[in-house]
Amino acid sequence: MNQLLYQILKCIAKIIAPFYFSSIEINGLKNISKSGPIIFAPNHQNAFLDAIVVAMVSPRPIYFLARASVFNSIFNRFLRAINMRPVYRIRDGYDSLSKNAKVFDECSKLLSEGKTLLLFPEADHGIEYYLRPLSRGLSRIAYQGQLATDSDVQILPVGINYFDHVRSGSKLTLNFGEPLKVKEFITNDFPPGHIYNEIRTSLSLELKKVMVIPDKADNYGLKKSSLKDLEHLDFDKLRMTLGEDENIQKPNSPIKKYLRSIFYIPNAPFYLLVKAILKKKVKDPIFHASIKYAFAMLASPIWLGAIFLVIFKLYSLKVAICVLFIQIVSALLRVKLV
Repeated sequence: MNQLLYQILKCIAKIIAPFYFSSIEINGLKNISKSGPIIFAPNHQNAFLDAIVVAMVSPRPIYFLARASVFNSIFNRFLRAINMRPVYRIRDGYDSLSKNAKVFDECSKLLSEGKTLLLFPEADHGIEYYLRPLSRGLSRIAYQGQLATDSDVQILPVGINYFDHVRSGSKLTLNFGEPLKVKEFITNDFPPGHIYNEIRTSLSLELKKVMVIPDKADNYGLKKSSLKDLEHLDFDKLRMTLGEDENIQKPNSPIKKYLRSIFYIPNAPFYLLVKAILKKKVKDPIFHASIKYAFAMLASPIWLGAIFLVIFKLYSLKVAICVLFIQIVSALLRVKLV
């Protein structure tokens, strides 16, 4: 039942994607091996949306580690049902850190069974584009997992590149880099702490290769402000253009802005409800995109279904189908014209 729920949610996430992102560029899917233990290691810029976008394109089911605080709710059983496991941080209290030993043992068991994990090596999210310092947690889990199996444990760097962290209607670029083989780092000549640091250093270098803006350099602000105008470029061309310090500005089309306002109307109550929830309940903007996406996955079918039934009761099946078609097409065109 857990795997069925996982596949259903993955399918819904894929369906919603074209209604949230203007386009999605995916590179390096061939680097995901068809079997054997893998640790997906993405940069972390957008709360739980980062896990969703990786899971929805991965051909293999993934087990996730998430901060323990989200499990202290009525959603505990649901989160575990969709392959999520808690990990404890210092802010959860020093007493809680001892619980991580059990979590790490479970991760080692999953890797020994040839499963895939997703861990955020930056340990916490941040809304900026550049890579932040990596923690040792992923390296430790990878090391312990390799000791528990004869198979090659691979660490797969994943570059999640948003062109807008908060608003819908922008491009997403997902890059799966060259995998790191944990066996190659393990040697009897060095203690575990040294191996952790070697893995962390190598992973940091590989992650920067798959990110649009890998470092916070002096020209970071210039590159960041140019992104929205450069989303038509593929990843390699974009990296090259940003490397030339160009700030290409394209005039915003007033026609597109006008059309976007028109396409807003058929689903206006739904959009206004999401906006009101975010304004009242969510203070940190880094959660906005994740909550919008989750709300679209879980609530948009209810919204569309309710409108369909009301129109069907008041008028006819033909009118209800026409209204549903207009709602879906307008939502899609609105995203493409942001």
